[in-house]
Amino acid sequence: MMPTREDNGHAQHPINPSLKEGTGVGVHPLHLFRFCPECGSPRFVEHNAKSKHCEACGFTYYFNPSAATVALIEREVPVRGDESRSTRGKEGLASRERVTERRNINGQGVNGKSVNERSVEWLCVRRAKDPARGTLDLPGGFSDMFETSEEGVIREVKEETGLDIDHVEFLFSLPNQYLYSGFLVHTIDMFYRCHVRATADGTDPCAAARAADDAGELLWLRPEDINPADFGLLSVRRGIERLIGELIIKREQIKTN
Repeated sequence: MMPTREDNGHAQHPINPSLKEGTGVGVHPLHLFRFCPECGSPRFVEHNAKSKHCEACGFTYYFNPSAATVALIEREVPVRGDESRSTRGKEGLASRERVTERRNINGQGVNGKSVNERSVEWLCVRRAKDPARGTLDLPGGFSDMFETSEEGVIREVKEETGLDIDHVEFLFSLPNQYLYSGFLVHTIDMFYRCHVRATADGTDPCAAARAADDAGELLWLRPEDINPADFGLLSVRRGIERLIGELIIKREQIKTN
């Protein structure tokens, strides 16, 4: 994606225009790397938009995005008695009409046969640390060396929530930028639907969830109560918007069928 420019001629970041000057487009991603990591020479100069080249030893270092993961964990819950009312107006999944419509969808089976009304909740966390401390997030984090992306998301969920994941399904990926100690880390965030491992005694496995590590608080939220703007990391905010949009389409398809 090419940079966009504001009227003042300064580069505006195409992923996150709110980034402060000096952290976005127009600043080389390796501008803080002043010495060659191979020989230590200060003759470490910009080579192209994503690499630097050492004029002393000939080493070229390419800056590539780091792998990160995001977990969508959901559980079924009974439809609550107040779901005919809007809880977030235009900001959430649905206005009054859409929430009432979802209630009707959940109350219909194949060919209009009645089934037990069920809804879903998504497991969200409140970030305990910067960047975006105090905002909402989904469980996840960086992949470690020598582990697969799937192993990484399972580990991160365990670290932040205590939940054991049985299996995962890849959903989609989104680019992001993560400002850590003044250094802008480019990431590719891979979203997974994560299925919590069933308990031996048949009790709700999600009941064991506890906030830990980078998660300051856990919240089970119904999609219709979620405001994407409450999520501090842009890729997760966009992912939430996409997931809510897909849920609306799915419910529309159920309604028409």
